[in-house]
Amino acid sequence: MACYCPEVRVIEPWAKDMREWVRAGATAADVNDAIEQAEPIRIRIKCRGGAR
Repeated sequence: MACYCPEVRVIEPWAKDMREWVRAGATAADVNDAIEQAEPIRIRIKCRGGAR
């Protein structure tokens, strides 16, 4: 059995971590823009049990 996630996007905040990014003034729009600009990564994960 295999689980499938059609798309994953990895973003890197321009600060140490997300909390610092927000403290530095990042808005939800900034985060959404970073997500939209990130290249999608396709992955396949094997699952155990009854997961579908």
